[in-house]
Amino acid sequence: KFNPENSKNYVFVRVTNNDGGTGTSATALLLISDGPNWQTAIGSVGSANAGATWSSIVLTATGDLPMTYAEAPGTANALSVMGLSLANSSNTAVLTGTATTPASTTTYNFTIRATDNDSQSTDRTFNVTINVGLTGGTQFN
Repeated sequence: KFNPENSKNYVFVRVTNNDGGTGTSATALLLISDGPNWQTAIGSVGSANAGATWSSIVLTATGDLPMTYAEAPGTANALSVMGLSLANSSNTAVLTGTATTPASTTTYNFTIRATDNDSQSTDRTFNVTINVGLTGGTQFN
């Protein structure tokens, strides 16, 4: 009853004894399901100037709905360092906020965990760049 083209399959169990006797479960006992599959490519998902409002950055994975998203363990607070916050919206992750002001243009890495309805999860690493322009003033005569 397993269909490799289906992301979620229920499987009956068949047991064969040493004496040749067999039995098959009356109902499907095992669930075979693919974990989340990221649709958003790894790597850069945007940039902003220091102090600017991030436009909504949308990250998407597919799997058994509903999907939820969170910072992966071990990277907690990485988003807040960049001035971003994560919200779950219609089975996508939406990052918004105001870019912080680092000393110079900086690329930050962060990892998001997508979790499906079967509690399976997949992590993916992304990055954003905060651009810092020239400061001070110059006058030419």
